Amino acid sequence: MNSLLLAFNLLPARFSAEKIVGVLVEFESAAQLAVLRAKRGGSHVVASIVHESPSAN
Repeated sequence: MNSLLLAFNLLPARFSAEKIVGVLVEFESAAQLAVLRAKRGGSHVVASIVHESPSAN
């Protein structure tokens, strides 16, 4: 019997600034996301999110 495991990583963080500037970088494939994680993962949080654009009626 296979069961789905749902889990997340929890990492305590401290911020030394009152304001944090971030950007949303769009990507088109899992391979492109892997490259972004490899390049920026040491100093940035790189996470994928699912965002559905509003449909044009």
